[in-house]
Amino acid sequence: MRKSIITVAMQDMALLFARNANVEPDPGRWPELERALLFGPLSLASFRLQGPDSLPGAPARTRAAAGAFGAIRSPELTAEERALCNLLDRPSTRAA
Repeated sequence: MRKSIITVAMQDMALLFARNANVEPDPGRWPELERALLFGPLSLASFRLQGPDSLPGAPARTRAAAGAFGAIRSPELTAEERALCNLLDRPSTRAA
């Protein structure tokens, strides 16, 4: 599935704002959510995983949001996703 340029720009801006607010989710801290955070659609809950206004239920809400769109049905990375992580010199924390 290809993402439109507008969608990518919106995601980049959301991550920029999150980084500046110290609420950008770190996939390394959330290995069970790694796939959703790296390859799933952004959700509001993912920005409440850590940082000054983190919420205890944010991991479950992030997982549910990723599944609701049908994009992330399991936490296991696909071969293509693992290859992308390797290309970006960001080895996955999840085993193949």
